[in-house]
Amino acid sequence: MKILEFSAKWCMPCNMLAPTLDEIEKELNIEIIRIDIDENMEETVKYAVSVVPTLVLLKDEKVISKISGNLPKQEIIDWIKGNN
Repeated sequence: MKILEFSAKWCMPCNMLAPTLDEIEKELNIEIIRIDIDENMEETVKYAVSVVPTLVLLKDEKVISKISGNLPKQEIIDWIKGNN
């Protein structure tokens, strides 16, 4: 299982979420791949991302779930565990 994090350098909520995702990545030992929407339009369109930040949970390269916004750490952890 891995997470794609769609964000942008100019996005303040994205910048605020980054340290939380770093903590979650270490605590849950889950791979989080950061994707800048301005530099990776093809991926952004492929995963139908229209809001940043957006997290896409993948299992066996298939989309399991998506959430958006600068969410609290525990809410993201619960989302991950609930879709595991």
